[in-house]
Amino acid sequence: MRELEMIFLDEYKKLESICNDMFSCRGGVSAYISEMEQTPQGESAMISEWRDDYYTLKHLRWLRNQITHELTDSGCSQEDLEQLRWIYDRMLNQQDSLAILYWMRQNQQGGWAGETYGTARSSWGFVTTALSVAAVLFLAAMFLSTAH
Repeated sequence: MRELEMIFLDEYKKLESICNDMFSCRGGVSAYISEMEQTPQGESAMISEWRDDYYTLKHLRWLRNQITHELTDSGCSQEDLEQLRWIYDRMLNQQDSLAILYWMRQNQQGGWAGETYGTARSSWGFVTTALSVAAVLFLAAMFLSTAH
């Protein structure tokens, strides 16, 4: 097994663990994917990263299975490792597709329906979130209105 594959498996364990916690089960990445598959298309279409997250998670799970069950080279790349770390960080910070879906459902009554939600990676590798920007603007407006 190559060093990159060992690092990938260690990082995948972290992703699996956070997903296990989210769904109170074993096989958390599969549960996350299943939850995505059961989400109505009308809701998932409102989240800009939904499709990418779905296919990335499926690829990462497939790659993990290749590494652990096949004797041939898995084809694991540095890009795969970076995608794994990026999606893990988003889950850890509740900026992943299902977290955004939950937030969107909770705030549908507040006039946010019809907007697109999601995150984007800047050229510096930071994750910016449309939700965070909206939250900061809302809190700033609340602060300014109470300061007068």
